[in-house]
Amino acid sequence: MEEKFSQDKNKDLYQSLIDIIFNNELIKLEQTNSTFGVGIDVSNLSNPHLIENVEPFFYDYPSINSKCEKLLNENIINEEQTTYIFNYLIYGYDYYKDNDNYKFIEELDLNSIDISNPKKYEGVLPNNVLNTMSSILLNQLPDITNILDPALNINISAQDLTNILYQTNIAGLAYTFPRTESDGTKKISYIVLESIYSKINEEQITLILVLNLNGKKTNIECNLKTVSSEGLILSTEVQTMKFGNISLSKEQDKFILSFLNSILSEEKWFETNVEKLTVNLNFTKVFTTSPILNAIIEKSTNTSVDLKENMITIGILLG
Repeated sequence: MEEKFSQDKNKDLYQSLIDIIFNNELIKLEQTNSTFGVGIDVSNLSNPHLIENVEPFFYDYPSINSKCEKLLNENIINEEQTTYIFNYLIYGYDYYKDNDNYKFIEELDLNSIDISNPKKYEGVLPNNVLNTMSSILLNQLPDITNILDPALNINISAQDLTNILYQTNIAGLAYTFPRTESDGTKKISYIVLESIYSKINEEQITLILVLNLNGKKTNIECNLKTVSSEGLILSTEVQTMKFGNISLSKEQDKFILSFLNSILSEEKWFETNVEKLTVNLNFTKVFTTSPILNAIIEKSTNTSVDLKENMITIGILLG
């Protein structure tokens, strides 16, 4: 990604979600002994059947947060730097080395959190296995010089689509909210995109973003309903978007779709029209990226794209 998901891009997404929380009166006062605090009622921000069996991409965000709080209380970093440090501790130095906002990290003494050389810190996320749409299609094609059956079906599973989403490195994106307690201790609350995955049935594709609000899971659900299918292009439109059980406004729908478009900007087959709230899955652009795939299309007399349970099926009839 060109911008490496800058702090501002994270802030825009998460600020929009915080606005939804405020607008739906989900902020509440909490009292512990003689101390008042502010909490968020997340019960309406989560759809349990969507997230109960979803494995997070990385588990230990509280540990990352504790390290940030340690650096903040030691005055090694200031409040404005907490989001940068949080993301650096997740992704590592190399991911952000070309981003000027992170240059200050090179000069920090991070020995107190067991990082002796900030430039050599590798982060905590597992290395992604490269999954591209073209590689998924190529792995299912027979040798084009020895095709016996003229009718080919190529299946893209919901897990395949999820793997492509993970490849964008969206999982782990965080934004922090530092504060000072009454005793002077500095604490940090965080919101992090913990997981992203897809579900597919005969009528729609659903993209689910699982968010972690200071240890509490919530989710954004984007339902893309099929409108039409012509050749290698499947046209869909946003049917509903929800933050947990809260339906979003059209403007909020556009914001979330714009965010999805930005993270999938390198996947040219994923075409969005934010104003119209539509998404085209244009597989023509996948086939033209590979000489082998392109040769298949040149031999075809008919093509189609259909949704089935847990998969997208591309049909190719060879002449």
